[in-house]
Amino acid sequence: MDGPEPEKKWPLQHFGRCFRACEEGDNRLVQRLVREWNEAQEADADALNEDLEIQGAVKRPSLLEARHPTTHETVLHAAARSGKTAALVRFLLQCGADPSANDRWHVSALWFACASGRFGNVTVLAPKASSAELRRPQGPKGLTPMQAAQAHRHLEVADWLKAEMLRRLKNKR
Repeated sequence: MDGPEPEKKWPLQHFGRCFRACEEGDNRLVQRLVREWNEAQEADADALNEDLEIQGAVKRPSLLEARHPTTHETVLHAAARSGKTAALVRFLLQCGADPSANDRWHVSALWFACASGRFGNVTVLAPKASSAELRRPQGPKGLTPMQAAQAHRHLEVADWLKAEMLRRLKNKR
């Protein structure tokens, strides 16, 4: 038999399908894949751990914690960048996706949403981000999420983030 056993390849293929479904904004498919993953992880958590890099030590790996093999992005990164529907980002967050997770270049899902001009995703992700996250330079050029929006001419996103930061400062007082 050539190649890995089918049951050993399944977790990586499942993650890939979910990642692509997030990029395409396919809510139904993502929901089904998350449900299937959760059922499978109860059956065999060890096999899942062998195939995917899971952030931190967890007993039961989550599809939402799995990382892309080369970019280290999560499914939340893919959904945030796609911008097809903010409902998908909201669903992933409700299921436990970590909004502060970074890829291999230390870029968060919020940064991707800002740089891509995905206003709906920004309004879902920004309230989950810490104030430090909003001000933290990210990526190879060291831009904050607001600067990334400005650099890509997504001024509505940049203005909304500025208002969010001012609102937080005002509430601190």
